[in-house]
Amino acid sequence: MRTFESNKLLSRLRLLSPERQASFALACAERLQPYREFSDDPNAMMLVRNVLDTAFDCISGNTASLERLRSLSAVLEEAPYLDDDAAASAAYVARCLLSGKAENAVWAAQRGYDARDREAQTQVEGDTITTADENRILSYPSVQEELERQMSDLDTLEGSANDVATVALRARNDANA
Repeated sequence: MRTFESNKLLSRLRLLSPERQASFALACAERLQPYREFSDDPNAMMLVRNVLDTAFDCISGNTASLERLRSLSAVLEEAPYLDDDAAASAAYVARCLLSGKAENAVWAAQRGYDARDREAQTQVEGDTITTADENRILSYPSVQEELERQMSDLDTLEGSANDVATVALRARNDANA
């Protein structure tokens, strides 16, 4: 059974180029989009989608998109729905690309894990969660699937011959399916 280990994830991510770190973060953010809680706000949905699409353009080698990403990121950082996992993960993608810091990719992954963990917690009855409950939550299929996808994405990005954008594109297609 997989667990979320931010320190190990950070160690692996720091060995990758900033573009590969951002591709990992983008894959995590793309998988989170079906979990967004701001679906009733078309402007919010459009802003987050534009951040993700522009980040994808940057990762794909369109350096002209960096200035657009910077502008979109500034708007997103001020948005009232930034606490939403789907929006926050998009913000971490932008931060990852703009700063080159791997920690942002870890935080995007953390948001992906947390969203699935909260979903699994709704299946546990009672006011307090026991150790047995925690193990049940961790073994919940969507939690394990997200952790497995994160490791698979990282394994793919560590392969030197792989296209950087492939991981993010696969996650986007999976999220839309």
